[in-house]
Amino acid sequence: GEVFAATLAGTAHYELTFPKSGLLVMGSESHGISSELLDKIENKVTIPRGMDGEGPESLNVATATAILLSEIFRPESGSITQKLS
Repeated sequence: GEVFAATLAGTAHYELTFPKSGLLVMGSESHGISSELLDKIENKVTIPRGMDGEGPESLNVATATAILLSEIFRPESGSITQKLS
């Protein structure tokens, strides 16, 4: 499956179609994903900071993970949830 990295600069999570299987890499809140690993991951995903870009610089990693997983498992996204039923 494909590998996705959660970053501050990537494609908005709601603009992606996630595959039926894959891997989501989340970094630490203070340092993010190491540049060595990030360079090897083609798919970058982000949670937009708001309409004017003035939202928080980053989110708690648990909160960010919950937001991204809710998008991945959303039935309309055509992703992993189809496997579960």
